[in-house]
Amino acid sequence: MASPMDQAGGSRNMNAVVGNSGMEVTEEEMGGHNERERQEGHPDPAAPNPEVEDRSGSSHESDGESSGAEASPSQSPLLELATPAPLPEGVCEECECDPALWVCDTCEMDLCTMCFDVLHRKGKRALHRKRPRESMAVQETAFSNGDGGVTPPTPHTIPHVLTLTEQVSSSSTASSNSNSGAGSAPSKKSSNFPTFNFWSSSPSSSSSTSPPLPVHPCQLPPLGSSQSMRDRAKSIPLRLSFEQRKTLHLVQATLTACDYTARVDRHFKSLPHREQAQLKQITGVLQALVLSEDYAKGRVLVEEQDYERHALFFQRCFEVARRHKIMNPEKMRGAYGKLSYLLQDALSPALRRHLHVHVVGRLQTVYALLEEKDGLRLLDDPLIHTATQEILPDKRKSRAQIQQEIKRKERAIETFVRAYTTPCLEAEDIRLCLYSICDNNSFLNSNRLPIDKMIAYLLQYFSSSKVEPGYSLSILQGQAGARLTHSHERQFNFALQSLTLWREITDDMFRFWCLAEEDLLSSQGPPYTLRDTGQGLHRVQHCPRTYHAMQDLLHKTQRRVGSWVGSSVIHLGDHNVPNALMFIDKYTQVPRILAPIVQCLEQIEVIVEEDEGVRNLVNRNYKGLATLKKDILYDFFKTAFDGSGGDNFYDAGSCIDGRLTSAWNWCSQLSSKPFYPIFKLTGFASFDSGVGPGG
Repeated sequence: MASPMDQAGGSRNMNAVVGNSGMEVTEEEMGGHNERERQEGHPDPAAPNPEVEDRSGSSHESDGESSGAEASPSQSPLLELATPAPLPEGVCEECECDPALWVCDTCEMDLCTMCFDVLHRKGKRALHRKRPRESMAVQETAFSNGDGGVTPPTPHTIPHVLTLTEQVSSSSTASSNSNSGAGSAPSKKSSNFPTFNFWSSSPSSSSSTSPPLPVHPCQLPPLGSSQSMRDRAKSIPLRLSFEQRKTLHLVQATLTACDYTARVDRHFKSLPHREQAQLKQITGVLQALVLSEDYAKGRVLVEEQDYERHALFFQRCFEVARRHKIMNPEKMRGAYGKLSYLLQDALSPALRRHLHVHVVGRLQTVYALLEEKDGLRLLDDPLIHTATQEILPDKRKSRAQIQQEIKRKERAIETFVRAYTTPCLEAEDIRLCLYSICDNNSFLNSNRLPIDKMIAYLLQYFSSSKVEPGYSLSILQGQAGARLTHSHERQFNFALQSLTLWREITDDMFRFWCLAEEDLLSSQGPPYTLRDTGQGLHRVQHCPRTYHAMQDLLHKTQRRVGSWVGSSVIHLGDHNVPNALMFIDKYTQVPRILAPIVQCLEQIEVIVEEDEGVRNLVNRNYKGLATLKKDILYDFFKTAFDGSGGDNFYDAGSCIDGRLTSAWNWCSQLSSKPFYPIFKLTGFASFDSGVGPGG
C-alpha cells in the first residue's frame, strides 16, 4: 500500500464536476449552460463525440482515462446497448437511491433535495424553479417493500445551517485591523463570497458553548454537533477488554510476519495463478492464528483443512483488530491495509468455494450492544454528555475546579448505572458504553483541535475584505507552482472552506470508517480491478456507500458556507483515489499535517518568553514574534491551497481530493522555507508522527 506521501503525489482533476452517475462535465459548463445539451437517454445526434450514460451505477470511468479515439455514432457498440430498466416511481433520477421530493419545471426531473441543490447551485441553472412532488402517496408506495421490491433508503437530513454574515466576525475583524498598518487598503472588488460566522450556535451534543476567537485549546466547538447521540453510537466501537487486547496482539504479530499485499498484488500470468497465491497466503494466516492460540487445534487444522470449524474464532480475531483500528487511526498503519485486502479476497466467491468459511463478523458498537440488551433509551438521557465528556487540562482552571469536574463526571456515570441497570443490561455493560463514547469524544478533541485552531488563526490574522500590504493571499496560475488563479478574497474563502470540510469529515470519521469497511468487505458489492494508477498497482473499486456519504457531507458544508469556491469533484474509485481504504487513509492525515504547524506557533511563544537568546534570534531574523507567526500562516494559507501537488497541470487543482494534495505538497517543501529552523527549534520531527508501519 502506498504511503500517504506517495498518494499525495497522484494526479488530480482540476475543473470537473462528477455526478453520482459518473458523467463528468466541467465546472464552467455547469455554471454557464442554459439547458442540458443532452437529456438522459436522448443523446444529441449532432454532437461530435456522443456519450451514452450507464445508469447501472456499478462502475464509472475515472478522469482522463478514455481508451483511445471514440467510435462514430453509427459504429459505437454502446449505442446498441439495451435501454436500462426504468427507475421505480418516486426515486431521484440523479442518485437513484433517495426519495424524490422536488420536481424541476425546467429540467423536468424528479430530484431529492441534495441532488437538486448540487445541480442547480450556480449559473443559469440556479434560476430554475422547483416545486414539491404532487403525490407523496405515490412515493411512499414506490418505497414499500411489497410489490415495488425497493428497500427504503435512509433519508438525508440537513442539520441546522450556520449563520451567514457578509464579513468576518467582529472579533476577527478587530484583530485584523489591529494587525494591519495604516497603509492597509480595502479590496478593489466587493465581497461576493459571504463569510460565515464559524462559531455561531448550532445543535450541540454538549452543553458547553463555543468561545470567541482566538479559540482556547480547552474550549472546543460542540462535538458531534451534526448527529444525535443515537446516530453517533451506531458507528462508535466498543472499547477493547483485557482478553480482547491479547487477541489484538496475536493478530498484529501475525500480520506483521506476513507480506500479503506484496505477494498477491502484482502481475501474474493468469487469474488462476493469482487466486492460487491468494489462497496460499490466506490459509497461511488462518493456520498461524489457530496454531498460536492452541497448538493442538492448529495441527488438526493443518491436517484436515477444516476452516469452517474455527469461523467464530476468525471473526472474533479480525473484528477486534478492525475495531482497534477505527478507534486509533494512528495504529496499525501498515498491518490494517494487509488485513483489509486479505479479508476482501477471502470474501470473493472464487476463494470462498475453497475456504468454506466466512471470516468477517459484525462490528461491535455501542448501539448494537444497547439494542441487543434493550438499553437504547440510555442514549436519549441529557446527562450522557456530562458522563462522557473529556476533561482537559486548562491553565485558567484551578486544580480544585478540575477535580470537581472529574467528580461530577463520576457521579453522572454512577447515576446511569443505578437508573438503567436491568437483569439484561448489567452495570459493566453501561460503563463500557459510556467509556466508549468518551473515547470517541477524546478522538474528536485530539484530531479536530488542530483544524479548529487553524480556522481560528485564519479568521484572526486575515480578512476577506481587507488586504494588508505584503500579506495578500492572491495566487496566479504558473507562478510559484500555483495551478489556480484566485484573488485575495477568493483564496481566503477557498482555504476557509477547505478547512471547514476537513473539520466536518474528521467530526464524522468513525461513520466513514464503518462505511468504508462496508464497501471493502461487502460480498455483494462491485468487485475490484487491479490496475496501475501511476502510483503502482492498486485495487480500484467503486464505493457507493462512502461516495454517497461524502457527497451528502459536501452538500451540507456547501449549504453552510453559502458560496462554494472551486470544484466539487469527489475522487473515489478512480486512478486518483482507488478505493475506500485509500480515501479514509488520506483524511486521517489531516491532523498530522496541521498539528505540527499549531505546535510550532504555540511553542515558539513559550520559548521566546523563556529564552533570551531565542528571543533575540526571532527579533533579528524574523522581525519579531508576531511577524514570524503571521509569515508562517501566510505561507501556509497561500501555497498549501494553490492546487499544486499533481503530476501535471491537467490532473491537479481545486477538487475535493486535490485540496489535501496541495497541503501534502506544502509539507514536502517545508525544509526549503525560511522559517524551517523555527519548526526544528520547537521539536518538529516529521508530519508522520514517527509511527512505524507496524502500528
